Amino acid sequence: VRDGIAAVFAEGSSGEQALGQLEAALASTGNAAGLTSAQLLEMASQLRDGSMFSTEEIVAAQTRLLSYTDVAGKEFPRAMQIIIDQSQRLGVGVEQSAEIVGKALQSPADAMTTLGRQGFKLADGQKQLIERLMATGKTAEAQAIIMDMLSEAYGGSAAAARLGTAAGLWKTLQDTIGDFAGTVADSGSFEYVKTKLGEVNDAIKQM
Repeated sequence: VRDGIAAVFAEGSSGEQALGQLEAALASTGNAAGLTSAQLLEMASQLRDGSMFSTEEIVAAQTRLLSYTDVAGKEFPRAMQIIIDQSQRLGVGVEQSAEIVGKALQSPADAMTTLGRQGFKLADGQKQLIERLMATGKTAEAQAIIMDMLSEAYGGSAAAARLGTAAGLWKTLQDTIGDFAGTVADSGSFEYVKTKLGEVNDAIKQM
């Protein structure tokens, strides 16, 4: 019973913290991405099911990417897929990967120079094309060129780590157990535990 309560509380608490930060990012950016917290959580759940990352890790990456307000809402899902693929391939944290991709999409022309130094093959005139697109307000088109390059380099990495591997099967089991704990938390158990913790805290203060 103790371990069950601990699992429910841990699941509810981590989800609550991640959601709180996500909603704070949406508010502070004036919801520039044009996405609701419910849409972002659904996206995070789908990305989790095709990767080795937790929902909370992916939500943290979404929260970081939201700070780059020039990333168009319609490009957000593709950018997030690139983030988890890059994270898996390079072995960096998902939030760190979101920082890298966010910077690249915020300033595509600068990103071309950085990608060239990292060994990416650049077609003749690509940087000039991106500069022209940015100058004429076609930011989404410029970002698409950057994402094409990143997708070509890292695409499929997250799915390859998850599907058909022993680690992936174990992750699926963990996710199923986590979903169950989350469902129990949503049923009111988490709020009950929070209430009891508040009562204990009040009692200690009185003592």
